Amino acid sequence: YEDYETSEIKQLTVDLAVLATCIIPSRGINKLADVLGIDLDHYDYVKTNPFLPVETSAEGIYTCGCAREPMDIPRSVAEASGAAARAAEVIKGG
Repeated sequence: YEDYETSEIKQLTVDLAVLATCIIPSRGINKLADVLGIDLDHYDYVKTNPFLPVETSAEGIYTCGCAREPMDIPRSVAEASGAAARAAEVIKGG
């Protein structure tokens, strides 16, 4: 790895290395929230009802995955299925 303080290339022996990217809300989320009329939480993620996690504060607008909070891919995919199912219910008139 590179030591950014000294610019030296170093080697480190470890038992486990975990690579992860920083998960922060998208830059344009505030503008999108204004356009859609949805609320954001104090971290700038889409605010949802804890009992209806894909429902936003605007009727007919659904959210999932990292727009709502940091989460892994399997959980994001599961939520996406839920949001799509909820949108399909609305389209069908249910």
